[in-house]
Amino acid sequence: MKDVKQYIELIMAATIPLALLLIMFRTVYRNKGIGARTVQFVSILSLIPAIIILAIEEILKGETVATLLGGLAGYVLSGVGGYDGGDNDKGNSGKKNVSPPPTNKSS
Repeated sequence: MKDVKQYIELIMAATIPLALLLIMFRTVYRNKGIGARTVQFVSILSLIPAIIILAIEEILKGETVATLLGGLAGYVLSGVGGYDGGDNDKGNSGKKNVSPPPTNKSS
């Protein structure tokens, strides 16, 4: 059982830098900036393995783990309603460019 815990912890610990490297590679390859969705993705990929490792080591109790995972789920799902389906890595936070209506100057 102890070997299984160590393997799970090793996999979870390796997930964090691997995720960061993949995001960096994606950013350089696509030649785009880092948007809000990318920051959310990186934070989730960093926090979930850390929570799992702390739970396996029994540093965090079951109630605390459930609260943290529920909070993360709420954080991720809170922005789904406002998501326009486009790529938010454009640096404009998903806002569309809208010009003001023309004004009639009949003086």
